[in-house]
Order: sequence, then C-alpha cells, then structure tokens
Amino acid sequence: MEQMGEYGESVPSRSWINNKLIAYGLNKMTDEIKTERKRIIKELVGELGHIDSHYLPRGIIKGDGRQYYVVSVIDDCSRLMWSEVTESLESIKVMFRVMRSLQMLKRAYDIKFKEIMTDNGGEYKNPANAKDKEDHPVEQLFLELGIKHIYTKPYRPQTNGKVERLWGTLESELLSETYESKEELKEELMRYIIFYNEYRPHQSLGNKTPLEFSKTCQRIN
Repeated sequence: MEQMGEYGESVPSRSWINNKLIAYGLNKMTDEIKTERKRIIKELVGELGHIDSHYLPRGIIKGDGRQYYVVSVIDDCSRLMWSEVTESLESIKVMFRVMRSLQMLKRAYDIKFKEIMTDNGGEYKNPANAKDKEDHPVEQLFLELGIKHIYTKPYRPQTNGKVERLWGTLESELLSETYESKEELKEELMRYIIFYNEYRPHQSLGNKTPLEFSKTCQRIN
C-alpha cells in the first residue's frame, strides 16, 4: 500500500517495506553489524567509556579571543560524564584533563573503566608510522591505569556517538552563553555536570537521570 509523501508524491508504506525486507532476508543483522553492535553497546557501568575533544565558540569568554576546548568522558551504559576545559589540544595537556575526568568519575560516581574509545586524533594516539605507538601521554595514562584503549573506525564517528551527542546537548544548554572569565566558565561547567548527571532526565534512559540509571546496573569490578 502506498502513502502520500510531504510533496504529494506516492511512497511505499512502512509495512510494505518491512514485508519486502523479510521476503529477501534483509531484515536480519549481518555478522558484521552484530559484531559492531556488541562492540559499542554496553550493559555494565565502566565497561566502556567514550572520550572526545570539542572546540568551544571563539568569544565564549568576553574580551578573550583565544581558542578553548572541552575534553569529555562519558560512560556508555549510564551516560554519567565529566568534562574539563583546556586551552590546548596538545597531547600532554589533554592527558591531564582526561586524568582529572577519570579521577572525578571514580570519586563522585565510583566508575572505573575497563575500556575507553577515542577517535584517531593526534591528542589521543601517535601516528600509525610512529616508532613507538605507546610513547604518547594518553596511551601511557591508559597503560598505567590498566585501561584498554580502542579507536573509532575511520570515517565512522557514530561508533563514538554517545559523546558526539553530548556536544549537541552542551552547545544548546550551556555553551551558547558568554562568560566573564575562564574561571566563570569552569564554574558553570561544573554546575552543569552535576545537573546533567544527577537532575536531568534522559529519554534514552527511561526518563531516569544517569545517576539513577547507574544504580540499576551492574558495574565492572
């Protein structure tokens, strides 16, 4: 059965498309999709963390034209997160922001990560042709903490989608404002982290807050 589209054109109904997919066996997940799904969907708090860096709008601090960034860590299962402001994406500085974020998540929410996913940016890993790929501040940090470092596939940012979606939330709810100083920005970010983790319901978590949802989940020992 056909339905009318937005511009008056006829389009197949959902049920017709679904029946065709079943008829041709296209409704089933391929082994590759199943492997990818298992790799990126986690059910334990601390099983997988996502980390990414984000450019802040220039002028977010009044009278300050420098470029600032936010580095964020988010737990795949519970969505509990922590973010830190940095003035540089130099790997050593990013390492300290990541370290503090991990420390705060452990201290505030008792999260200890088994694996962490990042993209392939230079702030997180050495180039593929480097003599020693582990001779990198962030790589060394993960080694010291016993965390397995995994990477997104090239041109597949959706595998790090939970932290990518966090950027949209931060931009609409926090980063659209301007601040009098870097200290004020950091203070407001801290307040927002608490709001996001402990007071803001998430539709994807059944309208629970990340903290509430985390209490219903098992954790990595």
